[in-house]
Amino acid sequence: MPGSAEQPSKFPLIANAIAEGYTSYMTTLELPVDLPKRVLLVGVHRFSVAEYHRLRDDGYLDGPTRYELLDGYITPKMTPKPPHASTVEKLQDLFLDLIPKGIKARVERPITLSTSEPVPDLSIVRQSSPEDFDARHPGAADCELVIEVSATTLESDRTDMMKIYSRDRIKVYWIVNLIDRVVEVHEVPNGTKAKPRYKTRRVYAEDEIVPVILGGKKRGEIAVKEILPKARTRSSPGGQ
Repeated sequence: MPGSAEQPSKFPLIANAIAEGYTSYMTTLELPVDLPKRVLLVGVHRFSVAEYHRLRDDGYLDGPTRYELLDGYITPKMTPKPPHASTVEKLQDLFLDLIPKGIKARVERPITLSTSEPVPDLSIVRQSSPEDFDARHPGAADCELVIEVSATTLESDRTDMMKIYSRDRIKVYWIVNLIDRVVEVHEVPNGTKAKPRYKTRRVYAEDEIVPVILGGKKRGEIAVKEILPKARTRSSPGGQ
């Protein structure tokens, strides 16, 4: 049974799930050379969003570790450090003062995309009633803005997450860069599968003000200095 005492590790459970019929497709990637040669030869297992939901619903992802699906890969969520957690809380408070009725600010809640189910730090979504997401997570069409707060994850947020969000046409993507103390705003996703990217990028420095655009309309402004922690953040392994 999923979550039984005989299976302390979730990764054997996922392996069991594959054996029980959670079939998917294989891919070949440029992987670190210290991986087993078989992995380098044939690639690794990737899950569709539907398969990921089956694993979730059948209890294979239960436990203290939180996961997200990134381009088919089941990835543990990193534990946030104080500067990261504080910045997310500041963002939520600031957006609550700006967003109109019918739009919600969701902190660390999944969004369901075509090949991924990421858990952004903050997502601003259209929600006409409290029951809209009783049976599903918001999709790309529901999202007005997605925000990642970045220190250790900065390179990944600029590459992997940008591709995931632009491919599914997330309208606006912010990276709150705690290392350089700036906010990077990406807009106009091209939505292509081959080379997904945002057509426009603007970087707002610590003394600048970021316009908040939701639904194509300016809803207000946020000063970068109101978001950032007072102390400069250094990138380090083991957390966000």
